Amino acid sequence: MSATTAMPAGRPEQVFQDRRDAGRVLAGLLEGFRGNPRVTALGMARGGIPMAGEVAASLGAPLDAFVVRKLGVPGHAQFALGALASGGTVVVNDDVIRDLQISPEQIRRELDREGRELSRREAVYRENRPPPDVADKIVILVDDGLATGASMFAAVDAPSPHAATSPPWSTTWYARQCRSPSTQSVNRSGISRR
Repeated sequence: MSATTAMPAGRPEQVFQDRRDAGRVLAGLLEGFRGNPRVTALGMARGGIPMAGEVAASLGAPLDAFVVRKLGVPGHAQFALGALASGGTVVVNDDVIRDLQISPEQIRRELDREGRELSRREAVYRENRPPPDVADKIVILVDDGLATGASMFAAVDAPSPHAATSPPWSTTWYARQCRSPSTQSVNRSGISRR
């Protein structure tokens, strides 16, 4: 069973037994999508997959995995400077890069390292299956939490696997303004900051 506790600001915090329990609660909130043939559930690897599994089962929707890798700050890997998603979409936090004086070369190294790991994990999760075709679909993208939001921004901005793709992320990149002034969404062709 889930319990509710009071947070300092007076907002309730939902506590779940595990990710599957959280997925069942989420599925209940999404019941209006049940039986809709256009719906597909994508679980962000790793923690979002058990939750998305519950959502997919409840809604009668297909389930697939979506891989996103956090781009860590050099020397502080758990602190995100951005994220890399399947399909090569990169989102970086411009404020973090500027404030910590992270060089384009350091970002390239992190992209190359995390890109290799993303490819390895995609092979494991996808088992050589092609990515799902999400064109004209209602995609329910599920993760088990948001810290900086970079992973979710990267996932949302990722191109459909059947769209034309640009060269791999290890080449130069190009940045465009994303959802907030401090977050840049970057494709794989060069870094540019405003």
